[in-house]
Amino acid sequence: MIATREATPQEILEDRSIAFNIKRGWKISYRHFVRELYNPRARNGVSHRQHSRSKIYVIDGHPHVRYQGEFAEITGTHVTFPSGQTFIGDLRIKSEYLT
Repeated sequence: MIATREATPQEILEDRSIAFNIKRGWKISYRHFVRELYNPRARNGVSHRQHSRSKIYVIDGHPHVRYQGEFAEITGTHVTFPSGQTFIGDLRIKSEYLT
């Protein structure tokens, strides 16, 4: 059975793929609240975006991303398979509304 729980900040920073991106200064994808963006080709004139990409910044030992010009803490889901293999998925802005 696959076990899931909310990841701690240390687990996010120690995850191999995320740590690799931090070291290289590459961007990661994370989920945030829906934003409406101007799109003249859409029927209603806007398109909705729920995922963005940003570099991870470590502030006081917690992972943050730049979201709408401000730093926002991120969290993720810690997944453990029956074989013992683990990874961090579903990175998102830390909020009680994004689960």
